[in-house]
Amino acid sequence: MGGLSVLPARNQTRNLGFGLDATHTTADAPSFVKESTPQTLEFPLIHPEHVSNDERANAIIDKHVYKISPLRVLERKILAYPFATTLLKALRKYAAGSRS
Repeated sequence: MGGLSVLPARNQTRNLGFGLDATHTTADAPSFVKESTPQTLEFPLIHPEHVSNDERANAIIDKHVYKISPLRVLERKILAYPFATTLLKALRKYAAGSRS
């Protein structure tokens, strides 16, 4: 956890993997896939001077692409702290012992 992903300023791909003849994604393509058409790049490429985490973009991708709820995102953020993982393990152990 804690890394950054790079997204191009312009879409470079066309996703053909949706529809009745697809292997896994047999439903119709979601609107964000249909509306995302390939665009040409302009050269020379200009790289940003600073790189940062875009929480708003992450939330949109989590919700619509990965189907991750805001509660799960909060859980991931809390578990990023080492003490939280240790505490969670202790609570699970305690809960397992109290059920016996």
